[in-house]
Amino acid sequence: MTIKTKLLAGAVALIAFDYAHAANVYNTDDTSLVLGGRVQANFNSVEATADHDKAALETKARLRVDGSTKIYDGVKAIGFAEWEVGSETSQNGKWNTRFAYTGFKTDNYGTLTFGQDHTGIYYVIDRTDVFTDYGSRGNTYWSYGGRQEGQIKYNYTNGGLVFNATYQSAGLDAVNNGAATSVGYTFDVGLPLVAALGYDFYDVADSTDDKQSVAAGLSLGTEGDGFYSGLLYQFTDYKDSKNKNGWEALASYGWESGWVLYAGYQNLRQGHAILKSNLIGELQYNFNSNFKVLLETEIGVTDIDRVDVLGNKISSTGERSDDKVSIAAQYNF
Repeated sequence: MTIKTKLLAGAVALIAFDYAHAANVYNTDDTSLVLGGRVQANFNSVEATADHDKAALETKARLRVDGSTKIYDGVKAIGFAEWEVGSETSQNGKWNTRFAYTGFKTDNYGTLTFGQDHTGIYYVIDRTDVFTDYGSRGNTYWSYGGRQEGQIKYNYTNGGLVFNATYQSAGLDAVNNGAATSVGYTFDVGLPLVAALGYDFYDVADSTDDKQSVAAGLSLGTEGDGFYSGLLYQFTDYKDSKNKNGWEALASYGWESGWVLYAGYQNLRQGHAILKSNLIGELQYNFNSNFKVLLETEIGVTDIDRVDVLGNKISSTGERSDDKVSIAAQYNF
């Protein structure tokens, strides 16, 4: 059983949803409803806690609902939602929406959805977004939250080919509108080799500093099942600010005994300024497909720089990023 199953071609038709951790409320030939989620408890070092005050035990939980119903031959109406809530003291006990979309899934012509979901470029970002808590910081994908509301999304998968396109409406407060796309192909070289390219654009609200980026990613293997590696590069162009260059690299190995080891590096620069430069490591032990424990750490490598609002380097902080350590237990249902 893999930890975050990577389907060779169609992993992004919807959010990656591990049905081994879900309960079928009902499932007929025409209609289904599946419930799932997880609960995670972390003992975090000072720098890893929500308020950076002192080391603490913090918990969070997710709940997801996935439904579909046949409306025509070869066409289903679908709905998916997922929420997360953090500890009441550290995150105010608020339920935050991660996904909320509905639409149509066809047998031969792809999937069209409306609502909150990953943008079209995420298929590229996902090559290295595998760490439980600390990864995916060597890119600008998360500038507006990553999973964005008010989207129209189309996904088409055919064999090893994957194509995604999204249009961002003004449903997201930070932007007037935006668009993103990606294309990828999975080659069979003994292990699945995925090559992906993507582009996104944002007309930023109340600003002339609009943003666009291009991204390229590679991955080899299946995460959590034997050898897996990923590589990501993203170049982000701002109309007024300095441009950003980011890259991430990682390798992992999963043993049949339940152990999985990850190691990675991420770097993000704006002009001549270093914004991120971190090593990440994670060790997991999976008791079964539902329950695992893990140790995750992030270690700063070089000094981080200060920049002004336009991305010009002001000075070095003279300090690395704060090192973080977290020990966690996660139950999936």
